[in-house]
Amino acid sequence: MSGEEFFTHLQAILNARDYQNLSPFFEQYELTLGGTTALPGGWPYNLHMLGFLINNDLDSARFLWKRIPKHISDVNPELQAFWRLTQAMWTRESPTMYTCLHSNQWSVACSGAVAFLTETIRKRTMALLSKAYTTISVADSAIFLGLTEEHTLKFVELAGWQLDVASKMFTVKN
Repeated sequence: MSGEEFFTHLQAILNARDYQNLSPFFEQYELTLGGTTALPGGWPYNLHMLGFLINNDLDSARFLWKRIPKHISDVNPELQAFWRLTQAMWTRESPTMYTCLHSNQWSVACSGAVAFLTETIRKRTMALLSKAYTTISVADSAIFLGLTEEHTLKFVELAGWQLDVASKMFTVKN
């Protein structure tokens, strides 16, 4: 695949909002490069790392960060933000994850995928909370989901969780 074909295919993935296929696409293209350690100039490291985060492949995101030339990572604020997000996801620091997701000005190329990642993280978190808890407070749920308490009420209601208004506790539905 030529460089032009690569970017055409990448744009097609972004236009189709097929964000879960970003990392497999990048990995496949890297394999076609013949195992060279250097990626071509203009490589979209931001999208590459974002693809790994969407697929919850934190190991690959970490190894990609180590492979990025320092002269690129040091001057790319968006890439640095993705690295901070990777670290927060690695350590499961929910407030930091959502701060990273919401406090950055994402590029046009990344903004749709970041929104998708945000919702993906919330869905994963809901699945984990449903397995780990039988009851959980509204406040704790809001922290884990990166939402206000008001938005948390609406969000978990869709999952069938029941609110005890007096105690401000949810009964979790598995």
